[in-house]
Order: sequence, then structure tokens, then C-alpha cells
Amino acid sequence: MLLNSRQGRSLLELLIVLGLITLLLLTSYPLLTHVIANTQAEAETNKILQALKLARHEAINNKKVITLCLMQDTQCLQHGTLALTIFHDKNNNRKIDEDEEIIRRFSPTTQGSNLKIKASFARPYFRFKSDGSSMEAGSIFYCPKDHEQYGKVITLNYMGRAYLLREENARKTTLQC
Repeated sequence: MLLNSRQGRSLLELLIVLGLITLLLLTSYPLLTHVIANTQAEAETNKILQALKLARHEAINNKKVITLCLMQDTQCLQHGTLALTIFHDKNNNRKIDEDEEIIRRFSPTTQGSNLKIKASFARPYFRFKSDGSSMEAGSIFYCPKDHEQYGKVITLNYMGRAYLLREENARKTTLQC
């Protein structure tokens, strides 16, 4: 047996390895922030699509007109960092009254992200009829804070079908953030 065999690593070797790890992390950080921003944009977009599909589903199942809008307090607004709200608007006034109940509220998960609804005739809401069709066609614009290049456009047609515009078509449509 060798009594003089060295076990472990020297402090210099440890500092070199830590320096290399730090260098790798610093060079990959900008790429990582863009990957995270893009993933958050996709998650928010999927949430918007889910909200539109749920509103349509509720209208068909309950045989009622269902409204989806960005809601502040009890009023529908056209844009902001607000929650997408689905409700049955019994008196068709586009706000929640005491006898009306919220079906579901989709709050934004990304702080500071902005949504804008641009429906037919500049309306700040979409309404789904009992046959699943929409009374308004239009778009919902998703604009993430500090990363507008990852903005998305979700379009709703009169048949009540929602879809995400492809990147090349979304660039042609002016993102209205």
C-alpha cells in the first residue's frame, strides 16, 4: 500500500471547476430568459384558448348565452392586466349583477402581461350562443411584459372556434400592445 497517495482535490482544482461553471451559467443566462419568456407566453396563450373553449362549452351545455370578457370589479373592459371572466349575462348589460354568477375566472399568471380584446364593432367581450356559435368575431392579443416579441394573437370566428395565429400571420397582424 502507498501511504503517500493523495485523496480528494486541491483548493485550486475546486476553484477552477467553480469558475468554469460560473462562466457557463453567465453565457447561457440570456438564452435561458428567452426560453422562459416564450414558455410563459405559450402557457398564457393556452389558458386563453381554454377560456374560450370553456365559454363555448358552457353555452352549448346550458343552452344560454355566455359572455367572456376582461373584467375589473363587475365591468367588462377592452384591455389590461385583468382576469378573463366567463359568466351568464341574464340582462345583456355586460357586467355582473347581483343575480348573476361567475362561471370561471382565468387570472394571468405572468405579472404585468397585458391582454386586449378586439371583437366585432369594437366590443370588449365575446358572447357564445346555445348552438356554440359566437355573436362576435375578433381577436385577443396577449402582450407579455418586457418581451413583446413573444406576443400572441388568438382569433375567434363566428362559428365559435378559437385558434392561435401562426407566427408569420401574427407578424402581419399588428400586435396592439
